[in-house]
Amino acid sequence: MRFYRSLWATSLAALLLRSAAAQEAEADRVLVQADRLPSAESSAPFAAVALDEERLRSAPQLRLDDLLRAEIPGFSLFRRNGSRAANPTTQGVTLRNFGPNGAGRTLVLLDGIPLNDPFAGYVLWSQVPPASLGSVLVMPGGGAGLFGNAALAGTIFLVTPPIAGNAAAAELSLGNENTSDASVAGAFVHGAVATAVFAERFATSGYPVLKPGRRGPVDNDASSDSALVVLRTEWQLEHDSSLRLVGRGFEEERGNGTTLTHNDTRGVDLSAVWTSQFPAKAAELQVSAYGQHRRFRSTFSSINATRDVETPALDQFNVPADAAGGSVVWTWAGTVGHRVTLGQDVRWVEGETNEAFLWNGTQFTRERQAGGRQLFTGIFAEDAWVFSDRLTMV
Repeated sequence: MRFYRSLWATSLAALLLRSAAAQEAEADRVLVQADRLPSAESSAPFAAVALDEERLRSAPQLRLDDLLRAEIPGFSLFRRNGSRAANPTTQGVTLRNFGPNGAGRTLVLLDGIPLNDPFAGYVLWSQVPPASLGSVLVMPGGGAGLFGNAALAGTIFLVTPPIAGNAAAAELSLGNENTSDASVAGAFVHGAVATAVFAERFATSGYPVLKPGRRGPVDNDASSDSALVVLRTEWQLEHDSSLRLVGRGFEEERGNGTTLTHNDTRGVDLSAVWTSQFPAKAAELQVSAYGQHRRFRSTFSSINATRDVETPALDQFNVPADAAGGSVVWTWAGTVGHRVTLGQDVRWVEGETNEAFLWNGTQFTRERQAGGRQLFTGIFAEDAWVFSDRLTMV
C-alpha cells in the first residue's frame, strides 16, 4: 500500500497567551474531574495502560486508532485497515481479541460520555483527533465492570485537557496523497467561567485498498474528509462545586475504494456534568446527563471477478440514531485504605435503518426498514481496599 512517505508538520504553539492574573488568582481556576476515572495508572485496581498529553502530541500517527494500535497491546479494529480507509461500520474496538466484530465490545468514553454509535456500537474515530485530548487510559477486561454491559471487553477513557488559562494554538500537517490535517484551539478564563473551543479538519485523497495486481477499472483510492467543532464551558459555581457544558458537532464523508461505494456521517452531542466535592468527608458527588444524534448513509456494491463491472447492491439512504442518558456517582475515601464508589446510570437508544435493495439494472425495486429502542439501567458499587503497595482487594 502507498502510505504517507513524506510528512511535515508546522506547529504554532508559540501563540500561547497565558494570563498572569489567571495564574496568580487561585480562586479563578476551574477544576473538573471525570466520573469513575482513575486519575493515574497506579491508582487503577486492575491492569491499565495510560498515555499522557506529551505522548499523544509527539506520536507520528495522525488518527487516534492508529496511535492506540501502536501503543496499546491487544488493541485493534474489526478490520486491519485504520479509520482513514475503513468503512465506519467496521471501526468497532476489540481488546485482547474479545468479541471481534464491527460493533466491538469495548466502551469508549470522552470525559465520561459514551462515544459508541447508539445504533451500531462502532466508534467514529475522526471525531476524536489526538490534538483535542489530554490523556488516554485503557482498562481492558473485567476491570471495567462499573460501566455495565457495554464494557464487556474493557473501557477506553479519553480525557480533554483542563482549561488552565487564556491560550491559543494552531497546528497544520501536510503530506502526499493530498493529505492535510489542520486544527485550532483557544481558551478564555474570566473569573469563575472558563471557555474553550477546538476545531479540526482532516482530508485525504486516500490510497488503494487492493494490491496493484488485483485492481480493476472500478477501483479508486479510499478517500476521507472530516470536520469537528467542540465548545466547552466550565463554571465554578462555588468553592467546591462546578458545572461543565459541552457541545460537539462533527461530520465525515468518505469514498470506500470503488466508484459506487461511499458513506457519510453527521452527529451532534450535548452534555452537562455537575461535580460537588466534600473535603470534610473526603467525598465527591457527580451528576451527568447527555443527548446524542447521529445520521448515517452508506452504499454497497457487487463486483465481478475481473473488477471491470460494478453493480449497486444496497443503499442505506437514511440511518438515524439517537441516545440520551446520564449517571449519578458518589465516591468516598472512607477509613484508611478504602475507596468506595456507588452510583446508578441509564442509557436510552433508538435507531433504524432504511434500505433500498434488489437492483434490476436501472433502479432498486425493494425497500426495507428495521430498528428499535432499548433502555439500559444499572446500579453499581465498588470498594477498593488497599492493604499495602502490593495488595489491593476489590
